[in-house]
Amino acid sequence: KKTVGDEHKNVASLQNNIAHLYFMQGRYAESEPLYKGALAIYEKTFGPEHPHIARTLNNLATLYDHQGRNAEAEALYKRALTINDKGLGTEHPSVATQLNNLGELYRKQGRYVEAESLHNRALEIRKKALGEEHTLVATTLNNLAALYTDQGRYTESEALFRRSLKIDEIALGAEHTKIAKTLNNLAFLYKEQGRYAEMEPLYKRALTIIKKTVGDEHKNVASLQNNIAHLYFMQGRYAESELLYKRALVIYKKALGPHHTSVANTLNNLVPLYLKMGRKDDAAALENRLADMPETGTRDVSLYFVTNRKRVDGTPKISFGGKRAGILSFGQARVQLPKEELDRLAGRRVQGLGRLHHADGKLTSANQLNIRKVVLLESDDALTKLATKKLKRASLYKNHVLVFVHGYNVGFDDAIRRAAQIAFDLEFDGVLIPFTWPSQKSFLGYATDRDSADIAVNHLVNLIDTIATGMPNTTIDFVAHSMGNLVVLGALEKIAIAIKRGAPLKTRFGEVILAHPDVDSERFSQLIESVKQLNVGLTLYANANDWALWVSKKLRGTGRAGAEALVIPGLDTIDTSGMGVALSAKSVWNGTWSLNHDVFVRNPILFGEMTRLLLSSKRPVHERTSEFEPVETEKGIYWKFKPPVRAEKK
Repeated sequence: KKTVGDEHKNVASLQNNIAHLYFMQGRYAESEPLYKGALAIYEKTFGPEHPHIARTLNNLATLYDHQGRNAEAEALYKRALTINDKGLGTEHPSVATQLNNLGELYRKQGRYVEAESLHNRALEIRKKALGEEHTLVATTLNNLAALYTDQGRYTESEALFRRSLKIDEIALGAEHTKIAKTLNNLAFLYKEQGRYAEMEPLYKRALTIIKKTVGDEHKNVASLQNNIAHLYFMQGRYAESELLYKRALVIYKKALGPHHTSVANTLNNLVPLYLKMGRKDDAAALENRLADMPETGTRDVSLYFVTNRKRVDGTPKISFGGKRAGILSFGQARVQLPKEELDRLAGRRVQGLGRLHHADGKLTSANQLNIRKVVLLESDDALTKLATKKLKRASLYKNHVLVFVHGYNVGFDDAIRRAAQIAFDLEFDGVLIPFTWPSQKSFLGYATDRDSADIAVNHLVNLIDTIATGMPNTTIDFVAHSMGNLVVLGALEKIAIAIKRGAPLKTRFGEVILAHPDVDSERFSQLIESVKQLNVGLTLYANANDWALWVSKKLRGTGRAGAEALVIPGLDTIDTSGMGVALSAKSVWNGTWSLNHDVFVRNPILFGEMTRLLLSSKRPVHERTSEFEPVETEKGIYWKFKPPVRAEKK
């Protein structure tokens, strides 16, 4: 970097290699952003169809594969295969790599016919290009053998496993990790045949190899411990079995997270063990935990929330309504993203070469998200302690807390779902906290909401103080929408005034994104003048076609900041007019019209702009997002959406 700059191809190569090292160590959160960074450089240097792109896409897909993110992995494997087929030819060894990996993904999903076809094609390519005794040939033989085991073709399977072992032991030595994988697979074959006595030495030899090569806390160690524990269970060695299952659980949780399928599978294995041991209460407790785990093919997003809403009594689940509580409540919510949304995400990953903010596919629909669980936390201290633990695992948004404040006519559940969508589409691995103030969730409740927003200002100041005290050395960013801008700017104004009077600045503020502010334009200018003293990044997304703000203007009698391209020193104003859906008879008829009040979470280009802003704080605007161009006025510059030039039909 010092000698050739941050965007040289050699930097990308090293990032790819470090990412692969982290992947091998099970450090997945650190691995992912490095792969994506390498992709960005390679695409800029070589274009989207270069073999380097295919290699890195394959690596990123393998990472997702190991995390159980099957739809995303499949999409990237296929993209890599297409690039190499076209660029290197259908008989190149790199094509065999993609075929092999995609085949393994299909095998694990039970798509055996597709898997066998891919593995056989990979085997022929590798034999022809590398010779029959090459270690990559052994890899494909091992994978085919595992496929045959799954299909009950045991004789064919054992022959291929032994042939694979012989090739690798000669080529790599008796203590290579590949040997451990084949030993594990062979032991599984023996289990299917009831040959239990032959299994234990294979598992133990494999475990010794893995511990020696990758350490005691790698997920592959947990996998082998889980397998040995199951063997002990079948042999009636219950105490030994429980000990190994518990060791595997600790490793899986640390490496993959508490809701990963490997954690669920291990818990599921413990249930019959406890029943055999007569521990019915322990088995029932595990079954309750399993019922709370994500369903296969879905993913959960975990959020911490803060609210000054009054809790709704007499309901089976924890929820909050539109009445004011006078105090803050703290909690944690888990939101489920269904398979359809994950499949859509996979398509966007392919289009954006692994990076969502470079794709223009449809964003996640907040309405489709399911709030699975809401729990209350005892205090602000409990929240900051849990949030600090999560922040330590962040890689992309290190030390960043993002506070989202919703607007008028938004219920508690709506605010949580919207926050989850933002976290998911931003790929936000820091701590995202929705601050949900008591909106009435009623079109007729505008005046009451306006008063509630004013009252919420002091509560948000308290939340900021809580974060500053309990999570020092973090940067607080804000995304405010509609009337929520009054809450955010009002809170920051209070802090700025206090500092001007001699109070210390307790925290570091980052970016403040002001989306469609339902704020009087003159008052907005006053607030910006005060808040910019905090040395924050201020960005306004305004849209002249925002019909909700047009109605607000009629009700209030004054212009709204979110509908004007205001030019104020210290503020980056981005006019997003034209990025929503025009109101027309046709749009009303076909159901595509909208109020254009939430363009910032509906338009992929604008959402990508917001992602780049939070990740880089790069300015001026047109240097981070090419779709915006500067417009000079007498008062200064603002930025305007520049529609892409469409090729004329011949």
